[in-house]
Amino acid sequence: MVACANGHSDIVSCLLEAGVEPESCDALGWTARELAVFRGHLGIATLFTSTPSETTNGGPAGSHRLAYKNPRQTFFSNSSERLVVVNLGSTQGGHDRAAFELSHYIPERSSGPRSTSSLVLEICAPGTEADAKLVRLPILEDQINQPFIFQAKNEAPLQISVRLFRRESMDSMVLLSRGNTTLDHGKVFFGKKRESMVREVTVFMMDKETMDLTGTVLLSYVVATPFAGLQQPDTTNYQRRLGDPMRMVGHRGLGQNTDNRSYLQLGENTAMVRNNISFEYTWALTSNLQITRDLEAVIFHDFSLSESGTDVAIHDVTLSQYKHASDLQEPQSITPATIDTSGVLHGYPQRRRAWSTGEESRLRTVQLRDRLRYTVDFQSKGFKPNTRGDFIQGSLATLDELLMNLPEDIGFNIEMKYPRLHEAVDAGVAPVTIDINTFVDVALEKIQRLAGNRPIILSSFTPEVCILLSVKQKTYPVMFITNAGKVPMADKELRVASLQVGVQFARFWNLAGVVFACEALLYCPRLVQFVKNAGLVCASYGLLNNEPILARKQADAGVDIIMVDRVKLVAEELAKDGTMSNTSLN
Repeated sequence: MVACANGHSDIVSCLLEAGVEPESCDALGWTARELAVFRGHLGIATLFTSTPSETTNGGPAGSHRLAYKNPRQTFFSNSSERLVVVNLGSTQGGHDRAAFELSHYIPERSSGPRSTSSLVLEICAPGTEADAKLVRLPILEDQINQPFIFQAKNEAPLQISVRLFRRESMDSMVLLSRGNTTLDHGKVFFGKKRESMVREVTVFMMDKETMDLTGTVLLSYVVATPFAGLQQPDTTNYQRRLGDPMRMVGHRGLGQNTDNRSYLQLGENTAMVRNNISFEYTWALTSNLQITRDLEAVIFHDFSLSESGTDVAIHDVTLSQYKHASDLQEPQSITPATIDTSGVLHGYPQRRRAWSTGEESRLRTVQLRDRLRYTVDFQSKGFKPNTRGDFIQGSLATLDELLMNLPEDIGFNIEMKYPRLHEAVDAGVAPVTIDINTFVDVALEKIQRLAGNRPIILSSFTPEVCILLSVKQKTYPVMFITNAGKVPMADKELRVASLQVGVQFARFWNLAGVVFACEALLYCPRLVQFVKNAGLVCASYGLLNNEPILARKQADAGVDIIMVDRVKLVAEELAKDGTMSNTSLN
């Protein structure tokens, strides 16, 4: 159990080979496998050959963690302030950068019998009325979900001051060193609407007497600005009660890292669209939202617009460039090059051929493949979804088009696909993107103006986006999406590293729930009730959700919402015993 909880896979393998009982429980009723999955070590769960118990009682299902009972109610007191959220240390893993390096003050270099246990770190934001935050050293617990929050006036400089004290007594502390930093220096380099994906600063600490460098403190941060609107509180409860059906969210693609571009050929018959995508079985659809360089909200899954033949990111193209990449795949007999500026060809108006499958259509497919061949996205996967001739292909859409053209009774899970650092690294492009407040505000403005009474959930893999959605608006529930330790772990963000920290994060920021990679819940079904006992909606996504028997296992475990690609196949399986009914989903 200790080896599983701490991720020591070699030791776990040895113990299993030696014949230990894999389903034994600890004093709280947890199995070793549950401890591994809870801490994000899903690779260890694959070492177990025994079938996990399908009981939904005991162990994690009976845990009620007091730390999860009181979510933080963070809000703007007025429209002239900003919230500054600061974490001690990096929120990214995969490196050896310590939260602080204060070697100048270790015992062997001190003048007396001092120890690091008498040191206190003070973090404050000058120009704000918030109290300074004190951290006693050494730090003995994980700080990833214990941020410091300051309220700053809009006109106040975004500064953070760090001071190191030695505690002499309960009422007396002696200043040793200090340092300062600003949080908005990036605007000078990238412009008002752009920022680095790396939201970290290193504070250099200077000795108060000699001004010598005495160490460094690493801080991560995000700044939230208010949004005017969407302040009517949401009262919808998405948790299943006993006897309630499981909600299904349709997702076009193959699960993770594939495509779910457009749910409709805009302008086509709505009834035909409903039948093709099995809307009658779904409660909502997943729409992957990104923002273009000219601040237009579009529906696109992948980081790069590979259709252009380059690795350019969506946030680096304009809406017209995005649309042009879509038009290049349109099944029409007239190419843009043959049309003059009046839109007339040989004296006749242009006429679109909507379903062409002739020689010209095949030529377009060949040309597209040639463009894709040298892109990072295509080379890593061997294919590019939504390409004509290889997949069922539709026009690239905008959020405006979906909100205006789809019936209002069809709900949306709007996944905010803010660019993540590991995506930029994988694509080999600079980690600079649209300012995160601008990104979220553009999306919220569109939703506020066009959503009407449509049921909507807002979700994101990016913790900072979830924070901003939580504090900026109250109308729509916010859900945090996490891999929960699913391997391979390309994303090094520490707050998506396990089910444990995902639940902690969601509770701290008063989110509605968490969307997990389904593997964690399939390995350990009792963890579903653990999440729900924390007051959170439990949802899942992933390729395995397309297997009806696995979807049923999650329904039986109590999962509230499941995201699937094969909507009709899964829905028909779940409807056999009333686990899902058409009436409850529409």
